[in-house]
Amino acid sequence: MKNKRKTFQGKHEPLISPRMFMEVQNILKGKTNTQNN
Repeated sequence: MKNKRKTFQGKHEPLISPRMFMEVQNILKGKTNTQNN
């Protein structure tokens, strides 16, 4: 979070995993080479 040139680290658990984030970003960019579990 940024506040007047300062950046503060969040103190909460992520809502989604980094892997899920990247999969969604790839889908939004048109790269749909994701694996289904």
